[in-house]
Amino acid sequence: MANILIIEDETTLRETVADVLSLNHHQITTAGDGYEGVIKAREIRPDVIICDVMMPGMNGLEVLSQLRREQIFQLTPFIFLTAKAGREDVRKGMNLGGDDYLTKPFQNEELLKSVKTQLEKYSRKRAMFHELENFLEERNRQLQQYSFINSHKVRGPLANIMGLVDLMKQDPELRDHSLVHHLATSAGQLDRIIKDLNDMLSVESFGGKILDEDNSSMLSKVMLVDDDEIHHLVTEHLIRRIMPDAEVVSFLHPEEALAHLLHHRQNLPKLILLDINMPVMNGFAFLEALKREHLHLPVQMLTSSLDPNDVERARSYLCVQGFISKPLTLEKLAHSVPA
Repeated sequence: MANILIIEDETTLRETVADVLSLNHHQITTAGDGYEGVIKAREIRPDVIICDVMMPGMNGLEVLSQLRREQIFQLTPFIFLTAKAGREDVRKGMNLGGDDYLTKPFQNEELLKSVKTQLEKYSRKRAMFHELENFLEERNRQLQQYSFINSHKVRGPLANIMGLVDLMKQDPELRDHSLVHHLATSAGQLDRIIKDLNDMLSVESFGGKILDEDNSSMLSKVMLVDDDEIHHLVTEHLIRRIMPDAEVVSFLHPEEALAHLLHHRQNLPKLILLDINMPVMNGFAFLEALKREHLHLPVQMLTSSLDPNDVERARSYLCVQGFISKPLTLEKLAHSVPA
């Protein structure tokens, strides 16, 4: 039995939907307009919301927008009821976070199937959310332990690197083998410390293997979308180490990457390495663009600082197969891009 809220201004339809769902052992609450619907949603916290699109006062899109801003309703399934002429509004609603829609008039079986499907998805989302909560609690505990490490363990190697680089800038004759060795040693120490922290924050243990086993064939084309030029150089070098015959297309600007995909639909990449934090169009805006253009391509998200909100948000996109934490290494990329 589920707790279902029906928001519909047409009395006959509202009562009919309520009767059908009640006969299938659901607990029903009804509202005659959007304002009343928002109030009742906050009171009862329903498992599913069924809402008409076109209503006087606050319409269905406004109801959805209002409720999605509140944390307790971010996962709640939202089913739109719409006339055939209102499908453009439904499309807007789905972009706002709606889950399904029924076109009037609809059969009882359609209604029951939609509710059943959304309840099953809701159950899976809640299970994933609780798993993520437990995962983050463990990461917070580890971070608290890590915070006790003295800052000089990080600042020491960094200070050595900065000092040696500055010294070689001032006197080119000092660029001998010993200074380069000291520089590499300090860089290695700092990299190990950062790697410990990245491993602690990594979602790979949460998300499992990034690519499925049936994708184990060599990738013929890989796209890199990242606004960091140095990261481009490093990543391209690593990809060519793993797959020397693969075509690598790199873009500093996601807008240009999207244009490339639209222009080369017959030769799409087998994998996209996508940075999250970029100016103008970030990684999530890029994912939305892929979705709008019906480009179903495997995506690995790249990030130098793991935000749990980014993890949860990225998992709502079916194309996202995992995360790779920066700095990239041959080992990380080999795990993510099978040769």
